[in-house]
Amino acid sequence: MCPALELSRCEVRIGQVLAFPATSAEDSSKKQLAGGASELIQSIASILERLVLDVLDQRTAAGFIERRNVAFPKYFEAMHALSSLANITVPPQVMERLSSEFFCEMEADCRDHALAAFGADIRDQLMFTVWTLRKTTDLCRTIESLPLHDDNKAQDSKIAQGYASMAVWARFHIDCLRKSMELKRPIYPEVSELVIDGLRAAVNSYAWARRGLELRSPATDPDPSPVEWDEEDQQLLDEATFDQLAEA
Repeated sequence: MCPALELSRCEVRIGQVLAFPATSAEDSSKKQLAGGASELIQSIASILERLVLDVLDQRTAAGFIERRNVAFPKYFEAMHALSSLANITVPPQVMERLSSEFFCEMEADCRDHALAAFGADIRDQLMFTVWTLRKTTDLCRTIESLPLHDDNKAQDSKIAQGYASMAVWARFHIDCLRKSMELKRPIYPEVSELVIDGLRAAVNSYAWARRGLELRSPATDPDPSPVEWDEEDQQLLDEATFDQLAEA
């Protein structure tokens, strides 16, 4: 699972971390951003892409882990910088539209290319991960719309760090698979198990997001903001709880 990150800050904007098309340079994304913002964001995206490419050529689990341990802290910081910049320069409605496009593109890639590229196990886990991140993004929009009591800010900071670590860890492994499909580079068998395990962090990020929501709208709140809860949400929470118990 994701190594611990010693961070003095963790103000990563939730929706931007999960779904901003950071490592792609689609023309549709560029057209929706102001000129200066597009150039800056694409510069960070190039850094993220290079960090992902650094781990893709590894044939063994040990080699992949060694490269990933070097690349991921830098990837996290670059994602933090990207999300901070996007928060300043990208209108919320544009960010929401880009996020929706990212999920749609990933779902299309899963349907059209993932089975031939990786086989059924990785394809299925990737599809579930994308679906989980879409659900988490929806959940986090609710979180951002709710007030946070001053007494809960310290606890919320810890939740945010747990959330961000898991969300970016999952996104890193998604980007590994995206570049593998794009460049037609194989994922070697020893590495594929590590990638699948990395994708599973999306469920843990969802569980952390649920904690952030409950901090703002607890079950004991006499007049909480309405939050939809369905069987799919329960499935995600059950799986996240199982993962956390297994790690413990």
